Amino acid sequence: MKIRLILITLLMSFTLSACAESTPTIESVETFDALTVPRFAEFDDFDLPDFVNVTYTNGDQEALPVNWDVAEARFDSTRIGEAELTGRFLLQNQENPEAIAPKVPVMIEAVDWQTTLAKNPNYSMFYQAFEASSVDVSSLADSFTLFVPTNEAFETILDLLGLSMNGFLESDTLDNVVMYHIVGEAFTAQGLLGEVPAVFETMEGSSLNMDFDGEFLTLNVINRVVRTNEPNTDIAMHQVDGVLLPPSTFEGDLQSVINSQALNLFTGALGDLNLDVTELLSSEFTIFAPNQTAFEALAAERGVTVTELLTQDDIGEILTYHIVEGEYTAETLFLEAPSELVSVQGATLTVEVIEDVIHVNGVPIEDSQTTGQIGIIHTISEVLTIPEAPAE
Repeated sequence: MKIRLILITLLMSFTLSACAESTPTIESVETFDALTVPRFAEFDDFDLPDFVNVTYTNGDQEALPVNWDVAEARFDSTRIGEAELTGRFLLQNQENPEAIAPKVPVMIEAVDWQTTLAKNPNYSMFYQAFEASSVDVSSLADSFTLFVPTNEAFETILDLLGLSMNGFLESDTLDNVVMYHIVGEAFTAQGLLGEVPAVFETMEGSSLNMDFDGEFLTLNVINRVVRTNEPNTDIAMHQVDGVLLPPSTFEGDLQSVINSQALNLFTGALGDLNLDVTELLSSEFTIFAPNQTAFEALAAERGVTVTELLTQDDIGEILTYHIVEGEYTAETLFLEAPSELVSVQGATLTVEVIEDVIHVNGVPIEDSQTTGQIGIIHTISEVLTIPEAPAE
């Protein structure tokens, strides 16, 4: 009986061992040298293997089929540097308890600035503008700084100007606009910070003002440098959230306001309203313009985004409450204070001097500037509240 039990035990052990060997378990996978590809490379151009060799725990080797769909979905060709493509084995009767996967290292190399413009989906509209222009940067010998507006920035400004992209590309101002984004010296992010505050002479010939608001580098007050050191090999390229328009671009109407670039957000909101904005601002005016932070604070207070804020029903009255007909310089406001000004919206603004600082409705004026020949802008850090009309 005892011998019989021993034989049964040995038979079961042999059977289990045979079953285990019939289901091979992956222990390791072959390694690959890094693929070197240019930035914006197409995934389909990668020479990835359809089969990858694995070694089982019993020492046997086999080439297993691989699917790279997940790697393709996750691959970001807009970055540079090291990356890794992870495939997925198509298993049949194999075991893979450690989830071992084939991995191909990738080194993504930077490309030249023109390829960056052409391939980056955020820059396609500026690339169209550059290609359609007659601007020649060869004299700059690849030693310059390029501020690149995003497509969203172009869509905003074109909507405000009432232009199609084709209309802009065919305009007489195209070359000047493109050149106004080019500074004839290379500045990295650190280089720009080292220059703050600065006034750059652009390729177009007009000045471009740069400052730092504590979080972002700003260009002409309202445009922000939202991404510095765009990866490329030959020039300094920085992404901005607004199209920069030189003072010489347009004359005599709302476009001249936009030229100052201090009102992109403000006038952009006006342009989304059912208002004849060009007629409204075509004469002399003064604007008490809330800055970006002010709009963000009001949006947070209302529990919405800035974009949503600028579509709310009362935004038209709020914005026109910040506009006054006639030109009031900082000096005039200071000398005539205390005074009251009637806004375009109809309600009154109160101007006072408190501790030698001009205040409007109790909010200090932080900066003042003249926009060409037609208006004055006073930057404030809060969106002004319209006073309630007195009860009759």
